[in-house]
Amino acid sequence: MKICNNTGVDNYHQRIFPPAPHSEKTLGSTAKYLLFLSLYIGQYAPVGFTWLTMPVILRSHGFSLGAIGMMALLYSPWALKFLYSSILERFPLPIAGRRKGWIMITRVMALVTLFLLAGNSPEQGLVLPICLILAMNFFFAVSDLAVDGYATDILLPKERSWGACLQITGNFAGFMVGGGVFLILYHHLGWEITLWLMACFILLLTMPMAFHKELTRNYWQTKKADKDPSQKPHPLSFVARPQTKALFVLLVIAAIVFKSGYQVRLSLLADLGMNPGQIGSLTLWAGSPLSMVGTILTGVFLKRTAMNKLFQTACALAGLLGFLSWGVAGSIFSSKWVLAAMIGLEQILMGGIMAAIYTLILRASVGPQSGTDYGILCGVQHLTSFCAVIAAGYLSQALGYGPFYIFLALGSLVFIFPVKRLFLDSLRSLNQPDSEPGSVTKPFSS
Repeated sequence: MKICNNTGVDNYHQRIFPPAPHSEKTLGSTAKYLLFLSLYIGQYAPVGFTWLTMPVILRSHGFSLGAIGMMALLYSPWALKFLYSSILERFPLPIAGRRKGWIMITRVMALVTLFLLAGNSPEQGLVLPICLILAMNFFFAVSDLAVDGYATDILLPKERSWGACLQITGNFAGFMVGGGVFLILYHHLGWEITLWLMACFILLLTMPMAFHKELTRNYWQTKKADKDPSQKPHPLSFVARPQTKALFVLLVIAAIVFKSGYQVRLSLLADLGMNPGQIGSLTLWAGSPLSMVGTILTGVFLKRTAMNKLFQTACALAGLLGFLSWGVAGSIFSSKWVLAAMIGLEQILMGGIMAAIYTLILRASVGPQSGTDYGILCGVQHLTSFCAVIAAGYLSQALGYGPFYIFLALGSLVFIFPVKRLFLDSLRSLNQPDSEPGSVTKPFSS
């Protein structure tokens, strides 16, 4: 394993952001977790509204599956985070703090966009709402970059797996609110009041960060590598590592196996006769809670289970999910219990695999350009996800629900073997359980 040397970078950041002694003692693990939980819930509630509610609204107005799949483009600011992730590290705002400044200003801009969106319902025309949703997602994507970078900076090695699991728990809680509570509210109260309530909800969850005093990065206090002033952090140096390239391949596989059938299932539920209120209730009371169960189970398993075993098991379960979806689409399985099993298995898998992915991203991003590296990996994760959703929309429209899910089920089973090979080769340093010391604490492995 090779350790990069970064004296020049260390000295620069210590000069600009002098380290406070023992920053980990100024905020305990629980306080860190709660802070990040509030931030993630707040920024993923509108994403859940975009991702889950908009397809249902459009389907109820007669839009095709292909058109609904194209709505994933509203998610593109999240997928393109790698294009502007380094800006946040190179140009910290001269207010509030290196990370906090970006978090607060983007939250304010997102809230302004939400208030404007409240006065422009899709029923009056799609162009302006789509532009406003795109802008809102951009502001929340930039905020997410700063939040992710801050988590990478201040979470200690022993806190990272649970930090990633709580991050995904916050994401799914936000989805539960955005795609469950606010979908139900939209069904009963309409567009304008629902958007106003969402803005107030996000404002409330932003308040803990507003009163939080930014901590100094633990990385600069604990790094003990040799140092070389000629080495400076650069995004391309991270992308060029074999480990990073292998992570890209893994993210593509994960998007195909675990993301491509998700929005198609929402359209399937609508075509089976469920109205937006019923789908919102299903998401609220079953979907998102089970996703959070999946994240917690992953946090427990990763203490004693290697990553490759978790991913291989998840691929096998995704194959079973595909066959269940095929049966529901073809009315072969008409029992409510089978429908509940399909939704439950999907959500547990989604929560578990996302927690595992973000644990890998946290492990791989530790270093002097943590925010940039984290943004690159998260951007690729989002990019592969929305490309998979768009492709799935057109493929399901061309093939029909049944053949589409058979194709997805078989593909999920086939991917078990390349996943195992990735972890045994290029991703070996990220594969060990957290209980094995030294397995996740050494940055810059190549």
